[in-house]
Amino acid sequence: MAVRFFAVAMMGVSAFSLAFFPFAHARSGSRTPRVSTRGCSRSTWRPLDSLGILVGGFAPEVVAWAVPAEYRDAARPALLLTFAAVAYGAYYVSCLGIQLSLKTAWLGGTAALAAVVAVTANAILVPRQGPMGAAEATWLGNVVLAVGTYRVAQTVHPLPFRGGTIAALYALALALGIGAQHLPSTAVGAALKLAIAAAFLGVAWAVGVGRER
Repeated sequence: MAVRFFAVAMMGVSAFSLAFFPFAHARSGSRTPRVSTRGCSRSTWRPLDSLGILVGGFAPEVVAWAVPAEYRDAARPALLLTFAAVAYGAYYVSCLGIQLSLKTAWLGGTAALAAVVAVTANAILVPRQGPMGAAEATWLGNVVLAVGTYRVAQTVHPLPFRGGTIAALYALALALGIGAQHLPSTAVGAALKLAIAAAFLGVAWAVGVGRER
């Protein structure tokens, strides 16, 4: 049940990637490729992180409506899996520099590192926490994949992605999503969850994400 939420978030991530890569590669030969790819990639994290807050925050209500009571614990791992999908979206953007440098063998190395982390985390966490441990391991593996790919890409073909800002916004969105899950499943709670997502968009705009043309 929790994986269904992951699938919803991946729909948004996949839709973005289908548009981003042709755009980014086409702009790579222009006179302003850095500004164009920076503006496109940074503006994407506002809706994706907000999607994570909304999908994860409203997971308890959706699960309570959609499935029997035995499955309602799926809301907690659903939140982490949603943000695991957002982290995978960061990987899509991060690997652009590696692609442009034509050093794509590095993608195999970062993927192998993430796989080792995910498998190890599953082996440790699943026996202790069950489905929640699996969600944590998936989230950790995708974060390692995104961060590792970003670091390599910035070495072989630097792009002005402001990775620190994006990472801070991601952490903030995850914290807000966790907080939103603890709000009551009432009209007031729903309004507060929407307000939290809107506030996050305001913070992202305030720090300059998405303002480049």
